[in-house]
Order: sequence, then structure tokens, then C-alpha cells
Amino acid sequence: MNFLPRLDRTRRYHPASLELNCFLTVDNKLVESDDYCFLSYFDDDGCYKGPDQYGIEPIFTDESVALSDMAVMLLAAGERFSGNDVVDQAECWVEFGFTAETAWEWVQIGCWASWVAREWRDAGLTPDNVKTAAESLVDNSSEPDVEWTDSCPIYSCCNDDTDPEEVIEEHEHLTGKAPLYGRDGLRLYDLDPAASQLWVVAGPDGWKVEDINPDSLPDGFRWVSDEEWQFANSRR
Repeated sequence: MNFLPRLDRTRRYHPASLELNCFLTVDNKLVESDDYCFLSYFDDDGCYKGPDQYGIEPIFTDESVALSDMAVMLLAAGERFSGNDVVDQAECWVEFGFTAETAWEWVQIGCWASWVAREWRDAGLTPDNVKTAAESLVDNSSEPDVEWTDSCPIYSCCNDDTDPEEVIEEHEHLTGKAPLYGRDGLRLYDLDPAASQLWVVAGPDGWKVEDINPDSLPDGFRWVSDEEWQFANSRR
């Protein structure tokens, strides 16, 4: 995995202390109380400000470390990723189950919206999958500047101008996982891919192969001919 820029494990930034524009050192740790959340730091005049001045016991939690690392990464990646409120951005990424390391992989492909990265991740796509699918969409478009904001499907999805499902469908198309449809628009289901003869039926979307009984096809289903099967595969 590529190195996370400026993610120094000996210095941590804590989102709750954004207004101080300071870093948290491992030695001094995070200072928290019911009313305050601030860090040990040096002010502009070089004067030390530490927890001992407030009489509060330093606390350093796993959650604060996760937010700290995420905020450092987002700030290092630039304003597009840190947004107007890096605290809010970091919390969203962490809430969706990302670490600074895993979020950085999405940042590298230009995905700045945590909710979009979550949708792609939950659909089984990796950042490389998304990048490949996005490049394929652009390569096969005559007007990428018209179809996607900034001529980029990833940016356009993050900007809420394009449904992330478009990238998912392109990935499925590239990997042969996209569903096939017959001439009448019905979805094709291969009941036994290992069979020596074609064992494919057409029917409505949303069915699982294991729920389709070949001895008594559900309403709306029909058998598919060799010619139709070949035609559907040729359109991939």
C-alpha cells in the first residue's frame, strides 16, 4: 500500500481541537473533560500550553486516534477531501467503517465522498475496480464532459450528479457479472452453467437461481433458445 502523506504516528491531530490548529504528541496525549477537549501545544509565541496547566488527567482513546489519523490524512490530501469541516468529514469516514489507511485508498482515486466510497465498497468493489470502471466509461463515451461533472465519473458521483450504480454496472459489465437480458427485456437465468446442454430461463428481475424450479417454472418465466442466449452474450 502506498505511504500515507504526513501521517506521522508520533504526532496526531485531533478534530475536536481544530480551532487550535495544533498537533497532539503521543507523550502529551489528548486532554478531555466534560467541558473541554483540547491539546498540549505551543502557541504562536512559542509558549507551551499543556494539560498540567488545567489539572486534567490526559485521556487517549481508540476513537480519538481513529479520528486524529483520519483528519491528518484528509488535510494532507487537500481541500477537496477535507472540505469546509474536516471534523465532519473525518467522522463520516470513521462512522462508515473506514480507517485512515483504507480511506486513503479511495482518496487516491479521487473519491472524496465517504458515502459514495461506502456504496462501492458494500457492492464489493475495490478502489482499483472503481478506477478501471470509470476509465472504461470515459473511453467509451463521445462526450465525457457532457455526461459527467469535470469529465470524471468518480467526481460526478461524489458531487451527487451521477448515481454510483452507473460505475457498479460498468464494473459488472467488464467482469462478466452483469445480468443478461433477452430480446423481450426479461432477465436470463442460467440454472446450471456446468450442464452439457443449455439450461437457461428468462423471467422477471429479482429472482435467485436456487428459487427457480425448472420442473414448474414460476409465472412469467420461459425457456431460452441457444440462439437467444448467444445473442444476449454478444451484447456484453
